[in-house]
Amino acid sequence: MSEPTDIKGRDRSPKAPRKPFPQRYTDEPDVAGSSSSAIPLLDNYEDDPRADDDEELPGYVEHLDGDYGDVARVVNGAGAAGPGAAGPGFPGAGAGAGGAGGDIGGGDGPDAPPDFEDYRPVVKKIKTRLGMGDTLVVSHDKHLNTDGEALYRWLLKESRNPPSPEIHIQGYHSVRKRNGDKTETSTVTDFNFKINLRYRLEQAYSNGRHFPPLKTVHPTKRTSRGGRWKTVAPDPEEARTVRSWADQYCEDKSTLKEFIMKKSCVGWDLEWLGSNIEALIRATNYRGRIRVDFPVFEARVEIFPANRISFMRKNEYWRWFFYLTFLWTLAWPYLWCFTKRYHVAETVWNYLHVRPGSRVAPVTEAEWLKLGWGEAIKRAAKARRTGRVTHHDLEEVLNRAAAGPQGELVRTPKTGNPTVDTALGFIAGVGAIANDMRLSSSEIIGWGADENSEEE
Repeated sequence: MSEPTDIKGRDRSPKAPRKPFPQRYTDEPDVAGSSSSAIPLLDNYEDDPRADDDEELPGYVEHLDGDYGDVARVVNGAGAAGPGAAGPGFPGAGAGAGGAGGDIGGGDGPDAPPDFEDYRPVVKKIKTRLGMGDTLVVSHDKHLNTDGEALYRWLLKESRNPPSPEIHIQGYHSVRKRNGDKTETSTVTDFNFKINLRYRLEQAYSNGRHFPPLKTVHPTKRTSRGGRWKTVAPDPEEARTVRSWADQYCEDKSTLKEFIMKKSCVGWDLEWLGSNIEALIRATNYRGRIRVDFPVFEARVEIFPANRISFMRKNEYWRWFFYLTFLWTLAWPYLWCFTKRYHVAETVWNYLHVRPGSRVAPVTEAEWLKLGWGEAIKRAAKARRTGRVTHHDLEEVLNRAAAGPQGELVRTPKTGNPTVDTALGFIAGVGAIANDMRLSSSEIIGWGADENSEEE
């Protein structure tokens, strides 16, 4: 007699009873004599009685037609069907079983979306010629006026470019000439030079990872907050962010509006520095007038709408046209009254900033003068310099100090010919001595005083 079987022909005869699970050694004591403490936990798959079942889970069928067949092959991990095997409704399905291809895995496959990149607006730099002149970063990009996130990210990027603070030192005196019954007075400039301090900010934040934060102005500070007049914040505890202001600016549908971010420098006592620079120049027995200014350039980033009026406001030719024709008397009041201003973003750069992990101590204004810049300023004034005083002048001062009275006073080019090099050194030395004698005599006699002369 044959053994009973099921419909699939498998043996369905009663099986022998299973052996009880062997008790596993444990260090845990019995709790109140409970028998459950003697029953081991199932740690592996082989001890599970369900492992002996003959039934197996059915797999996904691979003979489906169309797009569903490709989906099944990818989900089963059966391997790539090839880039060309994917149906039109499932791009990139043949990227493999790891889920790294196509839209399923979201990886770096050929059809994966590109990495996020900041929007690059159309920007131009405008050089103004009014006053001391300046270079403004201006944008009329339409996207910056409609997308708050793009505007905020661009402001954040521009805030990492330090401003350009400078020291302007000028000395001048008056000359009066009498011509008959008339007296004419003219101004003679004795020296006029500049020192750029941007390198100080770059050194303070030179690690490239720590920048001054982009923040909003203090709630108690009077500034333009999206209106036509300067006001303080309605709520002193207001904690708005630059991003929220950027969103409000983009939601504003006004034709005349502007968003301006300002950069400033702190940390040095400029009044003390100016008085000490004047004292250094006075020590050369200079008798004229001295003026020391501390302008900050490249300290404004401006955004305007992309319309004709905004373009005309920042066009140099149109500005001069309005100045020369006196139309500014009509245009300026109109723009001043109807422009909505957002002057709420700022970044503050500190001369005394110490980058994290650096052992370099901050340089104060007094230490800056002692590093050699004070002597460089004195020599530039005595030499009646115009233009810029740079690190080359500082290096010359330091080289002279290191050489001492017995050292080489000037550096001459080397040609390789001993005779020529000696002659060039002699000529340069004579010129340096004559220049020093002239400067010394001016210190004794005094220079730069006002002059009076008569003409017949």
